[in-house]
Amino acid sequence: MTNWLFQKLHAIPVDRQSGMVIRPVRRSLKVIENGEVFGIFPEGKRCKNGESVNPKKRGSFFGLKTGAPVLPVAIICLDAKKWIRKPVKKVVVGPMMYLDELESSIYTAFAEAVMKLMMVLQQSKKVSLP
Repeated sequence: MTNWLFQKLHAIPVDRQSGMVIRPVRRSLKVIENGEVFGIFPEGKRCKNGESVNPKKRGSFFGLKTGAPVLPVAIICLDAKKWIRKPVKKVVVGPMMYLDELESSIYTAFAEAVMKLMMVLQQSKKVSLP
């Protein structure tokens, strides 16, 4: 069931246990280079509201490698019991980030800039839904 859903969402599976990540990286780069939308959690996973996690460099890699702009999005969920899926309270969309606007082209610096903006978005009172 889950596999079917992710296929319908055009998710790119990554088997972290195998150590073979080049195939998903190539598929991801192709999606971006084709001008399609590519979403990635900069934390490397979904996080609880307010949870502080260091960003992974992979999102920065894709942005720097392709020159594609990055659109930071914060998804804030309602608090709910653990056994219930948490409904989305609001989605806050930040301004488009372009790599040439940053002082450094280092992956870590870009990942931290995106994460910092997402934390600001989480604190935002403005609700922005498409």
